[in-house]
Amino acid sequence: PPYLRLDPTEEACRLASNKPLIVAGTPGRDASGNLDATAALSGGFAVVSAYRGKGIEFEVVAQDDDQCAELRVEAVGVPFGATYEAQSGQQMSGGYVTSVGTNNKEMPDNAARYLFSFPSPSTDPLSDTRNASSLVCFFATDKYSTDEHCILVQIEEIPKRPEEVLVRFGCYMGLLWNNNASELCGRFCFFDAETDMGNATHVANYCSDCTYKDKQWHHATVVLDGAGNGTDIAGKLVVDGKV
Repeated sequence: PPYLRLDPTEEACRLASNKPLIVAGTPGRDASGNLDATAALSGGFAVVSAYRGKGIEFEVVAQDDDQCAELRVEAVGVPFGATYEAQSGQQMSGGYVTSVGTNNKEMPDNAARYLFSFPSPSTDPLSDTRNASSLVCFFATDKYSTDEHCILVQIEEIPKRPEEVLVRFGCYMGLLWNNNASELCGRFCFFDAETDMGNATHVANYCSDCTYKDKQWHHATVVLDGAGNGTDIAGKLVVDGKV
């Protein structure tokens, strides 16, 4: 009687015990293809985030340990404005947190590497129109079996700071009021494009003492003489007649 005849090589691939795995180098996966601690705590998927005005970029790495590798990784749910492309070459990044840097290692022949990139349409956070949350799922397949891994891509609002700008001098300089609720007092501060109110040294250099009460009248003056060294500008901050 007639029967269906399978190619022995293809049948061996169907019965192969190894399946493709999305592995380390991918947010939320370890070297064995299991969820890492961060993904396990977030409900089974990784979370990658950036503030508005900043881009997101990470790699998706898959590996197949049998000899039937026809490996590829497909993506579902890629948001508008993002790209997802296969990468060539024999180097892959061991990490996706750019502040830590990269840890390059050799990519084995039976691995595939893809780059997910989600740039901001503008460096201005107010002009960043990307969706706040996108769940992107990746499917590593060798035609015979599949491994799935999802990553939640989040675009977060820049946290509001307690400073209140009182007056600006041009685009980048001005005078602000910094109300410190924990110390029950406030400071007057000069700021420019480089000032970071989260930096204690900047607060010490550019702010008055924290001796002023909120919701009271004060007279604050900034005097700039333009005689600084290099790009610095010498000046004084005077509050109620006190330098």
